[in-house]
Amino acid sequence: MWAPLSLFAALALASVVSAGSFHTFQKRDLPGAKASEVVEHHYIIQYEDHIRHSDTYALLQKRNIEYDVHHEYNVFNGLALRLRSDHDGHVLATIPGIKHVWPATVTHLPEVQKRSFHPLANPTSGVASLLRKRGIVSPSEDVSLHSMTGVDILQGKYKLSGKGIKVGVIDSGLDYRHPVFAMPGAKQGCLGPGCRITHGYDFVGKNYNGTRESVSPDSDPMDCLGHGTHVAGVIGGNGMDPSLNPKPPRPFIGVAPDVTFGAYKIGGCDTPIDLMAALAAMEQAATDGMDIINMSFGLTPSFSTNPFGEMADRLAKRGVISVGSAGNSGEDGVMMVEDNGLGLESTSVGSFNNKVVYINTLVYGDSTDLPYVPAMSWDQPFQFEQPVTLVPLLDNDVLADGCKQELYEKLPEMSNKILLTVFEYTGPCSPSQRAEYAKAKGAVGVLTVGPFDELIETYNATPGFPMAMLPRYASDVLLQTYKKSP
Repeated sequence: MWAPLSLFAALALASVVSAGSFHTFQKRDLPGAKASEVVEHHYIIQYEDHIRHSDTYALLQKRNIEYDVHHEYNVFNGLALRLRSDHDGHVLATIPGIKHVWPATVTHLPEVQKRSFHPLANPTSGVASLLRKRGIVSPSEDVSLHSMTGVDILQGKYKLSGKGIKVGVIDSGLDYRHPVFAMPGAKQGCLGPGCRITHGYDFVGKNYNGTRESVSPDSDPMDCLGHGTHVAGVIGGNGMDPSLNPKPPRPFIGVAPDVTFGAYKIGGCDTPIDLMAALAAMEQAATDGMDIINMSFGLTPSFSTNPFGEMADRLAKRGVISVGSAGNSGEDGVMMVEDNGLGLESTSVGSFNNKVVYINTLVYGDSTDLPYVPAMSWDQPFQFEQPVTLVPLLDNDVLADGCKQELYEKLPEMSNKILLTVFEYTGPCSPSQRAEYAKAKGAVGVLTVGPFDELIETYNATPGFPMAMLPRYASDVLLQTYKKSP
C-alpha cells in the first residue's frame, strides 16, 4: 500500500514544481528591417491563470531574486521586469506557476524607402492612358489599391465605411491634428471626445532614446516619425476634401474612413519600439473599447507561442481582433511571418502583387505584344540602333536549348539578329554559355523560351549582353511567323 501512495505523492509534487518554458531568442537579420534586439536582464513572463501578481512577487522574494517591474499584464496574466540580482530567465522558468519566460526585446520600424512617384499616379501619363485604352484599368482604378482588395465593393455596393468601429493603432504614435483625420466640417483632426482619435497614450515618452532609463510615459501620443500616421491613413484617412491643407499628392480615401481611433505610442522619433510597452498597449486598447488592434511593425519570426500570440488569443475571447503585419521578408519563405500576427486567433496581413504590372513586349512579324523579362544581368528592355530580326536555333526542326555548340555552325550570318532558344533549368549548360556561343556567331542578343505560359523570375547570364525570357506559348507563335518568312 505504501508504494502506490508514495508514487501518487511524487506525481503530485512534480505537477506543482514542474518548470515553465524559457524561450531563447534567436536573432535574425531580416531584409527590409533591422533585427530585433534583446534588452539585457529584462524578461516577459506569463503565469498560470490561477496565479496572481502578488503570488509571483512573493515567490521571487522567497528565492532572493531582486527585480523591478515595468508592466503588469492582466489579460495576459504576466508582467515585464528587470532582474537586478544575478539570475536569468532560466531561473524564472523554474518558479512554480510560471508558464512562459521570454527575453524582452526592442525592434525597429521599417526604414523609409524613397522612390519616384508611380507613373500611374498621373492619370494623364502615357502609361496610364495606354492601360486604360486597352481596358486593363478604368480611370478610377489606375492607382486604387481598393479595386484589388475588394474594398471598393464594400464601400460602393454595400456602403460600408467603418462607422461605429474603433481601431487601436499601436505604432510610433499618430499625428491626430492631421487634416485627413478631421471631423466633418473641421480643418484639422483632434484628440479626445468628439474627435476621430478618441483615445491615446504615449507609453515611452518624448525623451525615449531606446533605453529603459529614458522611458517616461505621458498622455500625448503625437507622432514624430510618421509611420503610425501613415498606417492610420491607410486604415481610415480621408483625403478627398479639395480644401485640405496640406494637399495630398492625389486625393485618397482609406479602407474605412468613418472609423475612430485609439493611438498608442511605443517608440520615439528615431528609436527602437519597446515590445514590453506594446503588450501593455494591447491591453490598454482593449480597456479603451477598441474593436480592432493594428500593429504594423516587425518582430523576429517565431511561432504562435510568443507574447503577442498569447495576448492576441486572450483578447480574441473578449471580442477584440488583433491584426499584425506579416513582415517584409516574404522572399525568405512562409516561416518568416513575424510574431505579432502569429496568434491562433490573430490576423496576419501581407502585401500581394499589383494586378497591373509593367511588362516589356516585342513585335515580330504579325506577332505583337509578346511579353518578355530581361535577364538580371541585362535588366533593361531590348533596344537596338538598327532593326533586328529573329533566328531560331533548331535541332531536327525542334527549338533547341542552345547547349550544343555544333548547332551554331549551321546558323546563318547573325549580325543584327537575335537568337531564339529553349530555356532548360536542367540543361547541360548555363545561360552564360548560351550567351558566349551566340556572341561568337555575332548575334546581338538571345531570347529564351521558358517552361511556363506565365512569365517567371528570370536568370543571370553574361553581363552586358542582352538576354531575356519569353513565356512558353511564344515558341509556337514565333516559329510559325519565322517559317512564313525566314
